[in-house]
Amino acid sequence: MDLLSYQKGDILFSNCQTLVNPVSCDGTIDSYLSKRFFTRYPDMYAKYLHFCKEKLFTPGKLWVYQGKTKNILNFPIKDISNLEPQPEVVKASFMRLAETYKDRNISSIAFPRIFEPNLFNDGAEIQKICNDFLSRLSIPTVVYTDYIPHSKTLIPLITQLVGVLSDEEKKVITERFCYEI
Repeated sequence: MDLLSYQKGDILFSNCQTLVNPVSCDGTIDSYLSKRFFTRYPDMYAKYLHFCKEKLFTPGKLWVYQGKTKNILNFPIKDISNLEPQPEVVKASFMRLAETYKDRNISSIAFPRIFEPNLFNDGAEIQKICNDFLSRLSIPTVVYTDYIPHSKTLIPLITQLVGVLSDEEKKVITERFCYEI
């Protein structure tokens, strides 16, 4: 059985035990995904800010936040928020994960796409690092290659059950249940 798989969807609704939140080490939230994680887990956000302020969260240091139903692995991908993911930081984080995932009792893990290709960088170096390390893990690993908002499937299902929803009801479902901001 292949332990590494790729799929489209919403990582926040993954069946994996541990979800990866790619973050910077300076305490700045600069990705939509991190905003969603920190909205869903406000206590984690407060701790993240504290760790960053005290310089306790650095490249290669991983932090697992234990939520009620999921563990969130805060995974450094860059020192400073306005930079693109830095290969040396990503590699240090993956090396640490490879060394410690068994000790951390991580039994399955879901990763978002770490790097979004752009006009100036195709992300090949980051992608190679990700592929090299993820293939070494001996646990089920899912990489979410494309984000599909959970509300795109949830709202039609609820509509089938209860009938037409107002715009306000759809907004509540989108924000409170799907953590889409």
